[in-house]
Amino acid sequence: MILGYSEEPDRLVEEGKLLAKKALEVDPRDPIAHFAMGRNLFALSDHDGAIAALKYSLELNPNFALSYYGLGLVLTLSGDLDKGRTNIQTAIRLSPRDPLMVGFTSALGMACIMAGDFEEGLDWAKQSLRFPTPIGYWNHATLASAYANLGQMEEATKALKGAVKEKPDLSVSFLEKVLPTRHKDGFGLYMSGMRSAGLHDQSKFC
Repeated sequence: MILGYSEEPDRLVEEGKLLAKKALEVDPRDPIAHFAMGRNLFALSDHDGAIAALKYSLELNPNFALSYYGLGLVLTLSGDLDKGRTNIQTAIRLSPRDPLMVGFTSALGMACIMAGDFEEGLDWAKQSLRFPTPIGYWNHATLASAYANLGQMEEATKALKGAVKEKPDLSVSFLEKVLPTRHKDGFGLYMSGMRSAGLHDQSKFC
């Protein structure tokens, strides 16, 4: 749902928000429910609401790796790159064998690229390929962006082909929808790498 693996993402996000709200009515101090609310608000481009929900989730459970990851991603896409990276790194430290480690490392790679740290972004993107993944396009896409921003175009094109293999309708417009951002300059660096590697605006790869 969050990263676009659904035929009806808009409906499911709204439904997810309602379910999170019901969970909070049952137990307003449930950190998982606040995490769920934060993730759904992020998908609805409500960055401030998402940040508040995820921060409160961590007040309730300071060891909740998923909330550190979710908060780090939203902070990154809100333009607070240093705090974004710090939170994602905390998630990795707290849960080094997490089933969503591919998401943690892909997000950290993206955050580094958005900050202009292309070499570090490449390192994290390479690490993301080591983990089993239900979101196989994001790690390859981040790898493609890192390579392209470093001028390694052959590797960038190869990485992007891996992303498109996992997500045939991958496009600039798709990524802009599933990764809503308020930090246009930083996200522009990330997307310019993929455009240079061959990703088109509307579901077309060449």
